[in-house]
Amino acid sequence: MEKQYPQNYIKSESGCKVGWLTYRLLKDARACAKVAIQLAEFYSSKGYEYGYAMPGNIQKTKEGYRVTIP
Repeated sequence: MEKQYPQNYIKSESGCKVGWLTYRLLKDARACAKVAIQLAEFYSSKGYEYGYAMPGNIQKTKEGYRVTIP
């Protein structure tokens, strides 16, 4: 399964179970969240778990909108 996140993010971060992409516009963050949820469901069906993190979550920051990705 190969889905693509919107490529116009302004910041990328990595963690041990999830990562984050930050977008300036909410519409781009929502498009990213939609893909993140689809990918998380696919990877969960293969046995991957995200701990306390919720892929697809959007958080407002001073830079823009930060999306949790699997």
